[in-house]
Order: sequence, then structure tokens, then C-alpha cells
Amino acid sequence: MTFYPKKLSKNHSTMLFDESSIDPDLAAERGYRTIRSRAELSDFPKWQRRLGLYVPMYSPDGITQSAQLRPSRPRKNGAKYETPHKARMIVDVHPRMHEEARSGDGDLWLTEGVRKSDCLTSRGLCTVALAGVWNWIVKGTRADLLPCFDHIALNGRRVFIVFDADVMVKENVQLALGRLVTALERRGANVLVIYLPGQQGGVDDYLVAGGTVNELKMLARKFDPQDIGRIRLSQDERLRGAVAELWGKFWGYEWGRVVGTGERPNSMRGHSCRDAIKVAIDTATRSGKPVEDGVRFTLCSRTWALRASTSKQTILKTIGHMEAEGWLRRDYENKPEDVAGSYVLLCRRATLDQDGKKQGLEGKATQELQECGPDGKDLRAPRLRWSAPVFEREGDRLVRGYVYRLGKIAGAIVDLLCREGEMDINEVAEALRRRVRDLRRRNLPTLEEAGVITVVGDTVRLADDWLEALEVERFLKGEIEAEKRDRSRYRLQSEAFRNRNTIRPDHHYANIGADGHVDDLRPVVSETEVPPQQEPEVSMLAQAIRDYLDRNPHDSCQPPGWIGITLWAYNLYPGKPTPAEVQTAIGELGGETYLWENLRRAGEAA
Repeated sequence: MTFYPKKLSKNHSTMLFDESSIDPDLAAERGYRTIRSRAELSDFPKWQRRLGLYVPMYSPDGITQSAQLRPSRPRKNGAKYETPHKARMIVDVHPRMHEEARSGDGDLWLTEGVRKSDCLTSRGLCTVALAGVWNWIVKGTRADLLPCFDHIALNGRRVFIVFDADVMVKENVQLALGRLVTALERRGANVLVIYLPGQQGGVDDYLVAGGTVNELKMLARKFDPQDIGRIRLSQDERLRGAVAELWGKFWGYEWGRVVGTGERPNSMRGHSCRDAIKVAIDTATRSGKPVEDGVRFTLCSRTWALRASTSKQTILKTIGHMEAEGWLRRDYENKPEDVAGSYVLLCRRATLDQDGKKQGLEGKATQELQECGPDGKDLRAPRLRWSAPVFEREGDRLVRGYVYRLGKIAGAIVDLLCREGEMDINEVAEALRRRVRDLRRRNLPTLEEAGVITVVGDTVRLADDWLEALEVERFLKGEIEAEKRDRSRYRLQSEAFRNRNTIRPDHHYANIGADGHVDDLRPVVSETEVPPQQEPEVSMLAQAIRDYLDRNPHDSCQPPGWIGITLWAYNLYPGKPTPAEVQTAIGELGGETYLWENLRRAGEAA
């Protein structure tokens, strides 16, 4: 078999040396080459083999290697860079910089993409390249660094992270950046983040356009999630004017009287909508895009519910209420099933006139922005939850109780004081459209008792340590635990959705025996075999749940009520257990950890 010479084509030479400003000797050391025959790609499966640019990758351990391929004609819906299917994920350090990465104490740079990394390395900078913004994390973990980082000196070292400019518009990239910063700081690194100007291009484009390394360092700062919103607002006048108008509308709106479709005004509904719109404005500030009639943003309804401290069902109702009230419109016609929905927050300042010029961007917009800030005058308070019923076991029965929380109206009071500072109680009542006697009797005493505010006569202000007191109150009333539970449940559901096409579906109980799968649900026990009498370690219901989920681990993502009905329908447990009883029984087995391990086992089996 004859192979073509391993040379770079003219297009690839231009891409590397002119467009990315990579030193030719450094490129030769790495081993870039143009693939002219699919037979050259022996480390790629046949369905991934394409003609294009071959990019070797070298782990800092000095042993492990991998590669990427930049196809000249990518596969349909394929990635811009292909990584061999099921290949071990590594981070890359150019062989010239291995010793510096392992034992050096100078600045370390981290970027996405080997070409961008080699651009920095060509300027004498020790650089780590990620195959993608999420390709530094151990699969199945929240923020564990790949083993490659064990061979990189991080403790006490200054690390510059410079992602592509699209970090300013893609919330998923922002999330990856935040977790990477946290993971590196846990290793003792002094992490600084660089946000490139504009909305397109990487660090190689910045340097080729005339930028310098010293100018990059001047852009470096400590990571703060709010910085992305501030920088975007400072760069985009149209977005700045739209956000200013939205915050002005937010503070002047009468949330206590939001009207549902064909319903009477409802205060609880209104303040749930208030928190939902606050989350929407924050998201639009970080990753939204001005369109003809407002600011378009993309947000999954489950993520929206988590950030607003409410349920997904409430968020879906809220979207309908806010659409009827003229706050937003849905913008996700014909969207794929696995893509989050998009919405447009309606405002006038994002519109264009007939000549295509921006309107409503007077100096007043900047002043309003200074008053509200990119995050609504630094609204640091977490979103609070409403009071809720709870179930407690007394002997053999469950007793319904009630947990009284501060609630979202109290959260609105905290937001108002955070924005305005010290206020008269009459001003608070006017701003929230509530009666003074209701505030004195219901809302202010609970906040004062929790140590969040202080009331002296008619003057109301936040306590000195109000944020810490608020966190303590949330912990005591189970809000933090509920948030963790919701996030864990969301992860289980997301994992189940991703594996929906790989996990074998279970057989319906009505068809047992019709397809030869009689033993799928009930184990066959010999009549002569007498099991040993042992004291059960868990309750009978927990045993039934464990037996069922051991045979059907992919059902671990189902809610407790569904599991209870399934046990009753299959006659696997006497009677129909309530969701609360199932939840208690799952707690005996290990709670969310047990469910997560079951689901992981189902994915491995598939």
C-alpha cells in the first residue's frame, strides 16, 4: 500500500503559519500533517475517517498520546474537530514545554484547541490545550481534573485561562469556565481569566490581529460570574439599553397583582413570576442577543426552575402568565427535542428604526444601568421558596405537617433593601403594593427574627450580616437541602434522557408472558426451597424497591409516586404505597446516591 508524503498542503500551511501564527519548527516538532488518504488514519474508526488536517496531541505524562482531525468536509452534524471514538481523553502540552509544565514555576496558560495553544507556545509561553471546554473533567464527576493534570505543577502557580470569545454569549461555556476555575484553585493554583474582546475568534486571532501577550495579561482578572454580564454591557450599547429598560420595568411592575388566564389577581403567582423574570433578565444579560423586539435568550425550563427556586410546573405556568402580561414571547418553533427553549424578553430599546439605526439609547440608559447594575443593583440574595407541607412518620403512619419559610414576598423585601438601602416602612409598602399593617404583622417580623433585617420605629434596613443570616434560615427550613435534591433529581433525569436510545426498554406488565419474558419482574422461587429467616435490615417496602430496581436500574430516574404505583401494579408489594412512603424507603437504601449508582450501572450495562 502506497502512502503520500506527510507534508502540509498549501491551505493547511496558511491555516497554521499565517492564520494562527505558529512557528514552523514548532509545528514540525508536533507533527501536523495533511491527510490525503483515509488509510493513513489507522487510529480512527472507518466512519470517522476524512481527508483533512491531522493534529497529534501529547499528554504531559510524556507517554499518553492522542490526536484530532480537522476534516476538510465534516460529517453531517459532525464536530469541527474529530477525536477518535472511545479514545482516552487527555489534555495537550507541546513536547517542547513538557519539563516546564511538570516542574516549572512560571506562568501557565490554558486555552481550548491545539492550534491556539501552539500560537502561545510559539511566543515562549507554557500552554495547556483542551480538546474542548469540557474536556478537562473526568467523565461522571462534577469537577475532577483529568489524570494528566497530576503531571502539571499547579500549587502556587499563576494560571491564565483564555477561552474563545464566544464565552461571552454561550452559557454552557461560562459554566465550564467556572467549574474549571474552581477545580484548578482546589489544586492551589492562582487562576486569572482573560475575556477576549468581540464575540468571535480565539487567542490566535487576537495575536495575529496585532495584540500582544502583555495586553492579554492586562485583560486578566479574577473569575466572577457577574463580570461576563458587565463586560457584555460595556461592549454592546444596544444590549445595555435593553437591559436598562428591563430592569426599570422590573422595579416598577406590580408583581402582587399578576393575573393568570381567566383568573383573579394572585400575590403568590405574581412573586413566583417576579423571581422567574429576574432569572430571565440575568440570563439575557450573560448570554442573550438583542433582536428586533427585545433580547433573545435560551434557557432550559428545569434550569430556570432551579435558579428561581420553584418547580418546573410552576415555571411552565409562569411562562404563560408572563406571555399574557407582555413580558416575553416564546421563540422555539420546530426546535429539536433535546434543545432548550428560547424566549424573547420584550422591550422597546432593542428595536431598530426604518434606517436600521439603534433607538432608545440616550444617555439616560447608561444612568439607569448605573443605578440598577448589570444584575439589578447587585441582587446578591438567593431566591427563596414558599412554605410547603411535609410528612413525618409517627409509628406506622405518616402525619402531614407544614414547614413555614420566609417566602418570596420576604425575598422581594430583601431585594428592595439591597437596592435602596435604608427605607421607611411606608416606602417599602408602596414599592411592593402592600398594606403597611400586613408588612408589620406578617413579613417584617419573620425577617427580623431571622436576623436578616432590623426595624427601628418606621425605618427598615438590612442587618450587617444579613446574607449569612439568610443562609442559616434557608438551611434550617430545608431550602438548601431541597435545592440539592432538585439538582440531583435533574441530573438523574438528564442522564436517563441521554441514554434513552441505548437502554433496553422494560416490558409492560400487561404483556408478561406474551413475549417470553416472564421472569423479568418476579423471581421464580422453588416451593420446596425455604429461605432462611433473617431479620431484615430495611423495611419491607425498601426491600421491594431494591428488588425491583436491581432488575430495572434504568427506572431509578422515575419519581417516588411512579415507583410506588409500579410496585402495586406488578403486585410486588401489598397495597399502594404513597410517594412519601416510597421516598422514606429510598432514604433507607441510600437516597439519591443509591439511585444515581443504579442509573450509572444501567448505562454501563447498555
